[in-house]
Amino acid sequence: MTRPVYLLGGYQTDFARNWTKEGKHISAMIREAVAGGLAATGVEPAEIDVGHVGNFAAELYAMQGHLGAFLVDVDPAFAGLPTGRHEAACASGSIALLAASAEIEAGRYECALVV
Repeated sequence: MTRPVYLLGGYQTDFARNWTKEGKHISAMIREAVAGGLAATGVEPAEIDVGHVGNFAAELYAMQGHLGAFLVDVDPAFAGLPTGRHEAACASGSIALLAASAEIEAGRYECALVV
């Protein structure tokens, strides 16, 4: 039997911003997106069971490949949170969302964060 998966809400950063000109690292973008998503959904960080990060080639453009670790910068409740990074070129975000959905459907986790 397939378990239902609900998308509670989300947040999108401004595509027109130039984070480099603002002197900000990709961690600032992750922090803003996650904080905005949590605020939009009313979900508390401690309620998140797992995190998934979709990104294309951050190690080339931001000199960082271990993106799940930046969730701790958003809230200390994310310390020790299992995270996965998903890369599928332009479909990286979709693959991250599919992985989170699959884990919820399988009953591994109740609440997943996808960024």
